[in-house]
Amino acid sequence: MVKRLYNENKNHAKVIVTGCIPSIASQRIQDISKDIIQLDNEHMSGLDDLFGSKIKLSDVTFNVNPKRHHSFGDPQIKITDEELLDLDFASKMGELLESDKVVNQFNYSTRGRHLWQENDLFEIRVSYGCTGKCSYCATKLAIGDFKSVNEEIILKQALLAKKLGYKRIMLMGDEIGAWHEYDKNIVDLVDDILKIDPDFKIGIRYIQPEIIVKNYERFKHLFENGSVCYFCSAFQSGSEKILKLMNRNPNIELFIKCMEDMEKNHYPVIRHTQVIVGFPGESDLDFLKTIKCLQRASFDHVTISAYSRREGTKAYTLLPLDDDIINYRMDFINEWLKLNRNSKIYCTVRDEVNAKKLIKK
Repeated sequence: MVKRLYNENKNHAKVIVTGCIPSIASQRIQDISKDIIQLDNEHMSGLDDLFGSKIKLSDVTFNVNPKRHHSFGDPQIKITDEELLDLDFASKMGELLESDKVVNQFNYSTRGRHLWQENDLFEIRVSYGCTGKCSYCATKLAIGDFKSVNEEIILKQALLAKKLGYKRIMLMGDEIGAWHEYDKNIVDLVDDILKIDPDFKIGIRYIQPEIIVKNYERFKHLFENGSVCYFCSAFQSGSEKILKLMNRNPNIELFIKCMEDMEKNHYPVIRHTQVIVGFPGESDLDFLKTIKCLQRASFDHVTISAYSRREGTKAYTLLPLDDDIINYRMDFINEWLKLNRNSKIYCTVRDEVNAKKLIKK
């Protein structure tokens, strides 16, 4: 993309690459052209000089323009004919039941559609970087160690959200669960935001599984009443062996039990996770353990990624699996996800029908 933009560029314009890419692929950018300006995350203040800024970048809050008018879903992922039929079914059932829950379940269980792309969300950045040291992750190399945003800044933005009439807030960060200030943690932060408006619905993107486990009893009331309406918590693999190779917490069982408890109690929370398929050393059994965890946890949305090597990471030196094996497993798990989505749509219809029966009685 950078190469295409550079070649299409007008003579009087400059191409500037900022963010993570200069930290992890600087040489590849230079190979395109040494005229391309690179500013990594530590030097983005250089934009002030390039644009003659009257207001410094460091003085701008994350959510300077919350009304983003997103298209709903990833435009590069085309919805299939089969998915269109399923959507038509979900829409018709929703009309019959006079409920939007069926279509919502379809949306939040379909690839390329994400809650955080909806335009009635107010995003607030609450942290930068990550506390983890995953062996495959280049993002940590680019962004660096964890840093919490001051709570006063966060609450000022929550006040702005209320003033502008927003009802849903998405807390943004690479590892929100590690947010802390003095003796306060992520649960305290959510509670403080709800003091501004108890009717806020709050999403958390992203939070590590062990943070949910550690704070589950405190989170429960927020899940139960829907105050926390969404979270993304990536467990990546159901295999203890693979999690160790990933340099992640191998004790995934406690997290899966928390997810089972949420499903059993019908907490009104959209639960999203991420899984890596084909990590070096992954056997058929390791892969099936991941499927089993997905089956038990019953997430609403699952993002599946085929493992790809990132230069500079520890996993880069591990012997990669054959592409045919990874492709086969990707096809397998995507087929399973389709069946799981349809099952969740069916369960939503069933629950709505039963709810209507109870109302009539």
